[in-house]
Amino acid sequence: MTREVVVEGMTCRACEIRVERAVGRLAGVDAVSADARSGLVRFTTAGDVSREDLAAAIAAAGEDYRLGTGSRRPWVSRDRAVWRDLALAVGAVAALALVVQLTGATSLADRVGGAATSGSLLVVALLGVAAGFSTCMALVGGLVLAFSARSAAATAGRVAGPAASTEATWRRWSPHIAFNGGRVLGFAALGALTGLVGSTVTLSGGVLAVAMLAVAVVMTLLGIQLSGASPRLSAGLLPTLPDVLSARLQRAADRPA
Repeated sequence: MTREVVVEGMTCRACEIRVERAVGRLAGVDAVSADARSGLVRFTTAGDVSREDLAAAIAAAGEDYRLGTGSRRPWVSRDRAVWRDLALAVGAVAALALVVQLTGATSLADRVGGAATSGSLLVVALLGVAAGFSTCMALVGGLVLAFSARSAAATAGRVAGPAASTEATWRRWSPHIAFNGGRVLGFAALGALTGLVGSTVTLSGGVLAVAMLAVAVVMTLLGIQLSGASPRLSAGLLPTLPDVLSARLQRAADRPA
């Protein structure tokens, strides 16, 4: 017998894997297939699986997942808070754009951009530092904090005596060293490769226009995903890791420390 239920909270392939594994552990379940985009989980069972057992298994997969109602994930969010926050964000961006236009800050940005493209290494370095303290901090700061908290919780209380202070210090700094070391090396390698390609390849105006449109589309999709305005589009719309790699990463994350 094949059953189909709605599971709320799934947003990516990793979510699908977690829910599939949780439902697959139930007695009598032979096969499970989860789809984050539609929010549906289909499973085949030879016996009778109660809704209570199913809800408990899904909740055990993670605090974000819960057994839902209805047929499938809607195209447009019915949550008023989502649209309220979206309207406030659009209004704030529009107000900021108006302030920038009225104060003439756009001309200052043009001058800074001209200085950067003229080969001024000092300006380029200052722009890099500013980007590191704004964009990079906003994007990776939460990841670093999560890694640090998980590492500290996993090793808490394992070391006692004089070595405890040294162990605690290393526990605090090791996630930062590993994460930022990999980030710096990765950025350096990719930046060098990008510079090499840029020094040998010149893009035409048409290609640049297409590239800008592609970036605009990706940013629009990211905005839809982050805002939650379209639950169906928010899940599974953007490219994801291959299933094999996603499964390996999920197993590594679930492995006891």
